Amino acid sequence: MKIFLIVLCVLFLGLVSSRSIEVTSATFKREVLDKKDQAVFVLFHANWCGHCKKLMPDFEKAAERLKGLVTFAKVESSESDLMRKYGIEGYPTMKMFAPVPENSPTQEKKVIPFQRQRTINSISQFVLSYLPNYVDSIEEESWFGTESKKVILFPSKKFNTIPPLFKGVARDFKKHFKFGIIFGSSPVSEKLTEIFGIEDFPKLLLIEEKSEQVIEAFDQKLSLQSIHNFLKKHVANVEGGEGNGEEEVKQKVNKKKIVEEEIIYIHEVGMEKYEELCTGSVSGFCALGLFDKDHQESNKIFETVAKKFYKDKLFTFVLLNEDQDEIKSQLKDLTGKDTIDFEIIVIRPKRSRWAIFDGDFENETQLQTFFEKIITGDMRFKNSQIKKKKIQNDSEDIKEL
Repeated sequence: MKIFLIVLCVLFLGLVSSRSIEVTSATFKREVLDKKDQAVFVLFHANWCGHCKKLMPDFEKAAERLKGLVTFAKVESSESDLMRKYGIEGYPTMKMFAPVPENSPTQEKKVIPFQRQRTINSISQFVLSYLPNYVDSIEEESWFGTESKKVILFPSKKFNTIPPLFKGVARDFKKHFKFGIIFGSSPVSEKLTEIFGIEDFPKLLLIEEKSEQVIEAFDQKLSLQSIHNFLKKHVANVEGGEGNGEEEVKQKVNKKKIVEEEIIYIHEVGMEKYEELCTGSVSGFCALGLFDKDHQESNKIFETVAKKFYKDKLFTFVLLNEDQDEIKSQLKDLTGKDTIDFEIIVIRPKRSRWAIFDGDFENETQLQTFFEKIITGDMRFKNSQIKKKKIQNDSEDIKEL
């Protein structure tokens, strides 16, 4: 029982603060294939798959551990085009979409299947092996004679390989700086340690171009974010721009806020928009609210849930913009129920299946639990009544023949 509760808590936390991204056929090119210099590790899974649920906590932990270094993505089984394209025959299946080497004659990513134990350590080791390297191992002083400004690392004595953290930084700033590392075994290690006055390790320095002149020494705890912030201050000068990197960062943050404000969490729909978002071969789920859109409390709860589950990119939340009898008639055909009997229905357009929320609509916890069960595959969806009628009619036609 104790183990079950621990696993349940981990699963719930994964839903709330997932570090991986949900990818669909519409976003796969942008989020996976177009990131030429990044390793993207993709999990092909099914919501109903027990082994997938067991794997998910370790998958999310690995995504958290390697945040900023490797992108972790998930593709759900309803994305049939992607499943066919990448030969997915069972769940879970994981594949690495490896970075494209700089001088590669082709710009297509190589796809490598993951065939190890499904543990956080084996996943982490596997994906880190595909982290691209833009760091030189410094063996001669002549390395400092280049025109670029340089970032050099004196690692802890225990390191004899390039730390993944430094590889990630080099990848992100490769257009602005040249990166190098000085191992203790290097022929010039002792001399450079003395020249730069290195007394404690690890030590990160920003070096002037064509010299061994230190611009600034990094004096914080080494982390991806702290090094990013440190180097951003110097990016504007490298590019010949005015001002400092901090102002650039502020502008990016402000732009991000503007984008976030423009996000539409709930679509008010008429018949045409309803058919676009909730019918046909649309991926994911359509969550349709049938309550009075002028009822403030209902709208507030629906919007809260929409914002919470928007990040999963699984749900499209819609609300009728007026008394749409034609839509309600379609819903009655789909479910066999009068729409007056429910306030929220979730439709899976690709499979013509549906699930009705039959709890207390004003109880936000119950409503969130309803959506969480859909994500974990624990919600039982029902088949379209339209299909059943068609089967019955076809059977009658056969009998008449």
